[in-house]
Amino acid sequence: KPAVEGVAQKVDETVSAVKSGIVEQVEVAKGQAADVVDQTSSIVAAGVDATGPDLVNYDASQGMVIFNHTEHSSRLACSDCHTTDPPQKIVINKETAHDLCRGCHKGVSNAPKSCSGCHIK
Repeated sequence: KPAVEGVAQKVDETVSAVKSGIVEQVEVAKGQAADVVDQTSSIVAAGVDATGPDLVNYDASQGMVIFNHTEHSSRLACSDCHTTDPPQKIVINKETAHDLCRGCHKGVSNAPKSCSGCHIK
């Protein structure tokens, strides 16, 4: 009987530890969910479309650049391009476009790399 009581006590301790761990994980998940809700609320309050536009047109001296936001956002995190939280429209000029876009395109095999790959005359 003492051996059974010892095993029962160990089982109770293990169950208690597992429950405690689960409760802790649930609390962390609740906190993360609350953060997502807060971020979403701030995006909505700011009047920002969380998905962004489908296409963005940039006028440029070498020809218009049509940026497919939907395609890019399916592969990249918002923070890869947007430095603000919530993400806001990027003010872009030739230098920032070439740094941001061309810099990223160098590392992607099927991304356009020549001027005519992005600029449409």
